[in-house]
Amino acid sequence: YKFDITFGESKDTDDISGKTNKVSKLIPTIEQISSCLDEFIGDISQVPPKYSAVKVKGRRAYKLARNDINFELKEKKIKIYNLQCTGQVSPSTFSFFADCSSGTYIRSLARDIARKLNTFGYISYLRRTKLGKITEKDIILVDKFSELVHIGDHFELMHSIQDVLDDIQAVRLDKEFSQKFQNGLTFDYCNKKVFLKPIVIFSENNFLGIAEINRGNLKPLRVFNV
Repeated sequence: YKFDITFGESKDTDDISGKTNKVSKLIPTIEQISSCLDEFIGDISQVPPKYSAVKVKGRRAYKLARNDINFELKEKKIKIYNLQCTGQVSPSTFSFFADCSSGTYIRSLARDIARKLNTFGYISYLRRTKLGKITEKDIILVDKFSELVHIGDHFELMHSIQDVLDDIQAVRLDKEFSQKFQNGLTFDYCNKKVFLKPIVIFSENNFLGIAEINRGNLKPLRVFNV
């Protein structure tokens, strides 16, 4: 991700779209920011933003937040591989780059960096620059893609599911196990010492979904009918 953090103010959504709820006159310097970033690199825990799709007793957190319902979210483990402050945009806004694991909330990262610097902060700009091996050069606007579909020039721009997910371990199931997976069933698949998450599931010819293996039991996480 490339993103900007604006310091001295916090938003209820932790990004520019929210309402201001706290302010501070303390704006860190680029040197102070850079000196604290090492503490966020590696395996860390973060609490997701309250305006997020995390479920709380079956309900989405953002829906609870919109209805002013009090609730707490649990910490989750994520990993930051690289984190840099790349410049200053304005007196209170700084630009950043982060390479992180799936499930990372950049809004939470910005909030926590600001707290570490004894102030407040929110995301004022955010752009995803890479997902797996898909980079910005592979991106095309939906409207432009629709135009290409009409003239038949879109096929060269399309990636197969296998291409997109080729960095994730995969399992190919036979017909019997494929049917169980598509029915959402958890079943005994391999050695009880095996733990894998996530894994991509294929049948002989088709992509079926995403799963995990826990103590040898294969459990569907997402089933796709494609």
